[in-house]
Amino acid sequence: MASTFDPVAFYQSLPDLEHAVLTLSTVDFDKLLEKVTDLLRPYGDKYGLCLLHRHFPLFKDEIMVESGNVMQPTLKTGDGQFYEKRWDRFGRAYEYSVGEQEIIPVQLLQDFREIVPKSTSLGIYSRKGDDETVQWMEYTDPEFRTHTNRPRTEESDDAPQTACYSKDGQPLTRGCGGTCRKNNVRSGTVVTHTVIEHPPLK
Repeated sequence: MASTFDPVAFYQSLPDLEHAVLTLSTVDFDKLLEKVTDLLRPYGDKYGLCLLHRHFPLFKDEIMVESGNVMQPTLKTGDGQFYEKRWDRFGRAYEYSVGEQEIIPVQLLQDFREIVPKSTSLGIYSRKGDDETVQWMEYTDPEFRTHTNRPRTEESDDAPQTACYSKDGQPLTRGCGGTCRKNNVRSGTVVTHTVIEHPPLK
């Protein structure tokens, strides 16, 4: 019997920010960026590279939805229409948007798995609708279960990069995309997660 994809269980299985960043130490990340640049170039400016990580526990029927500069858990059983925004290496969406997004090509996922080691917590995201005139910082507030994109400042220089993209086929770099910074309320606790293996798409 085929198993049913559970978006809540999948999101819970993702590593937190600290553990996701640690997975990048298993590769030469700069060389990997060069390979991903070549991979994404034929697709124009549609896609970028993202760091797979979770922010908060989700409850039944919730998904993480981005609306403008704010992302928060939202009931997927509501009236709104949501579009897949960020995917893991197998094309499983873990974050969504209220705005229409690019569809992830199966061939892109297959090629991505060929060059990006499974030891890394990396995926692909749709750039459609993103304001790329600003470097953003994700500011996480667990008390209200939201994270907000704010313009990057000097205080976020040491925050990990969570997204990389390029313009007009130029090389992806560490210095573009978003960063993620924890609210102090979150500090001190690491929540255990269970990794879920997903079969590749046919």
